[in-house]
Amino acid sequence: MISLERITEEGIKAIRQASKKLGNSEEKLDCTSISSLTKKELKALFRHLPKEWRSPQGQELYKFIDLNTLNGDLKRCIIAYLTTSSEPPLTHSSRNFAASFIKKTKLSYLFFSIVALGGISFLSFRTIQYFSQPKLRARSLVIGTLWTQQSQEKLAEHLEKTLIQKNYWDFMLGRNQLQVTINAGASHIVLYQSYLTNRT
Repeated sequence: MISLERITEEGIKAIRQASKKLGNSEEKLDCTSISSLTKKELKALFRHLPKEWRSPQGQELYKFIDLNTLNGDLKRCIIAYLTTSSEPPLTHSSRNFAASFIKKTKLSYLFFSIVALGGISFLSFRTIQYFSQPKLRARSLVIGTLWTQQSQEKLAEHLEKTLIQKNYWDFMLGRNQLQVTINAGASHIVLYQSYLTNRT
């Protein structure tokens, strides 16, 4: 049993909290010693009660009030409020809708926060990676060698992994793959031998 005298002393917030319990049929209201309520107090009291309990004739008062504690003055005060009040109550269905909407909104904010945090972390990582690696304007690089192609394969692989495009957005969009080609063959040896001959 909820004491109306106690919750009116505690204030509007306590009356609204009591209204939730009364609307869920968890408790009934003990109106002992109370003969009138202000409009603000009545508004808070009926805030969470089902719409069908707001009959202007007061037939539904028994659903949330212990009628043995309800005196005539308070009953007339409540009926007068119900007759003149245009404030719609927050019904069970509207409460459920509001709770569902709030829950979905919170989940949406959580989802977008996680996505945004992941995106920011990825961009930060890629930016640090961009500024910490050597850069090259060209998209391809040719390595010349006098020896066999196999002797330079590890170097080519290392360069492809290490060098990145100088253009920041190409790097961020993944268009930074450097193509390293090993140009080896007999022609290079001939040219080198010709170079040595000319020097002598």
